[in-house]
Amino acid sequence: MFRFELKRCMKGRGFKAAFLISLILAAGHFTAFCICFLHNEYGGIITDKEAVKLLKAGQSVLGIYPANIFEGFIGGEQYTFWNGVYFYLLPIIAVLPFGTSFFEDEDSGYLKNIYIKKKKEIYLVCKFIVTFISGGIAAGLPYVFSFMMNLLYVPAIKPNQLARHNFVNQLNNMSDWYYEKPFLYFGVYLLIIMLCGGVFATLSLCVSFAAKNSLFVMFFPFLFNISFDYVAMELKIEKYVPSNIMNPMMTEYIKGRSMFSVFTEIFAAILLCFGFFVVLNKKRERIV
Repeated sequence: MFRFELKRCMKGRGFKAAFLISLILAAGHFTAFCICFLHNEYGGIITDKEAVKLLKAGQSVLGIYPANIFEGFIGGEQYTFWNGVYFYLLPIIAVLPFGTSFFEDEDSGYLKNIYIKKKKEIYLVCKFIVTFISGGIAAGLPYVFSFMMNLLYVPAIKPNQLARHNFVNQLNNMSDWYYEKPFLYFGVYLLIIMLCGGVFATLSLCVSFAAKNSLFVMFFPFLFNISFDYVAMELKIEKYVPSNIMNPMMTEYIKGRSMFSVFTEIFAAILLCFGFFVVLNKKRERIV
């Protein structure tokens, strides 16, 4: 059952759409940052090649630190608007591959055929796992694509605390990793993004029973994230908002939180979605 659901997901139009959107986001950021911003004399950042040109021209590069990949991809800078676009659309991207599949199976009557051949519990667990995995992969694709694409243009040198063009200071979470072990910092945030993407995807499963069309299922995590962000801002609890947790540029909002508490919140959300989806659907028929 797991392999069957996984094949359905990988061959579906939703996964291809998420892949295409990820490429567009990565290419858009590459164009805006690497092609436009880095070549702007007022940009405040120069590439290593431009530094060499300045030296050959007899000009001083004292105090100038070249751009690096960790502050030069979609998850590492805010000079362009692409970081905001990516994390704004992330809940939708996560749902695209398989988030609406349960609603579609039930709405088309296909689910009845599955329940005849397989136990309901097996189907529900497999559906949840595949949806979670696909959501995590889809959510992380723009992050990875942008890093790989920009790495062709920007060097993979360590960020420098004395440089004035990074967005992480000593008070931010994991700042020591950012400056000393930047690849580890990149990997931890990729894991957080993928886990949050999985939560958003499975959140769509949890509302499938109350939906009348697939558009509601697809956009519910997006609307939930925006609403949660607004309410948290009013209540001054921004440090618990998913968009602040998974965006490396928003570490200012979660300052003081340990990574243990962040992962505890994420895994609690995973268990809550799993319990709600599996337990509820084991004992119900469609109610709308």
